Amino acid sequence: MNVLSVCPPLRALLVALAVLAPAPAVAAGAMGAAVPPEARIVSLHFYATEALLELGLSEQVVGIDIMSRSYYDAALDRSFAELPVIGHWADLSAESVLALQPTLVVGTERSGPETAVRQLQGATEVLLLDPRDDLAGALARVGQLAAHLGLEGRAAALEAEMAAVRAELAARTAAVEPVGALALASHGGVERVCGRGPHETLLELAGLTNLAPQVSACEELSREALVGIDAEVLVFSNPETFDFFGGHEGLSAHPVFGRTEAVRQERYIVLGSAEQVLGVGLRTPSFALALHEAVYGHEGPVVIERDLAVAPL
Repeated sequence: MNVLSVCPPLRALLVALAVLAPAPAVAAGAMGAAVPPEARIVSLHFYATEALLELGLSEQVVGIDIMSRSYYDAALDRSFAELPVIGHWADLSAESVLALQPTLVVGTERSGPETAVRQLQGATEVLLLDPRDDLAGALARVGQLAAHLGLEGRAAALEAEMAAVRAELAARTAAVEPVGALALASHGGVERVCGRGPHETLLELAGLTNLAPQVSACEELSREALVGIDAEVLVFSNPETFDFFGGHEGLSAHPVFGRTEAVRQERYIVLGSAEQVLGVGLRTPSFALALHEAVYGHEGPVVIERDLAVAPL
């Protein structure tokens, strides 16, 4: 797949952010003199998994919640889908976690049920992180985990990197007119439109206008609710969603989207990895920068690859 040409400075920034190698976890912390290679960490929530990944601890992760399967460590070429799954973050089994013999269990304050969390706290070290679904929450989670493990330097570097991307986004979005967009998904085997939540954060950071702010998370598509909305861009959560809607042929005949500007101009943006809208994390501004480039720097259908390259669909 040939990568479309992009502004060289932006392309360099995107590549650097996509392949940034996490620093080794060797500083002193609450676990002892260092985070040893033999440490066994179980993540109870995808937000905890993201924090562990950003701090360079993915090699020590031995178990994850099912939502964390979308994560990928580019530095190690390691997919988290290969790890044992201990359940859904809201319906955990303490026995499944303890069977992995963890030296540290990391979740969020939403991890549950409470009985399972209490059982884990009585058996091993448990750290519960900030649960907020926004950039402040993402920074807080990394800061909490870094403070616990003595990795404050790495956390400070990550915060500086995110600030640089947000500054770049602010400059670029100030120079363009907002484009009306709808974010679509298809999990559960039904057509869905995504409003408030990670999708909206991604759209707005990229300089787009979310045309479904009345929708909470990703709800089953309501034709009545979207009557009269003329999206200029359609953003698909993953390639499977684009196929689920039938591609351009299916969208052209769709009762809701068939007459939209997005379909007439084939303005389709397909996200190449579910991680890009799984939640709001430190990488969300980088994903938004790639989305901005896809919308304002290209015409026709494109896909944003896992490494943030924008390529023809």
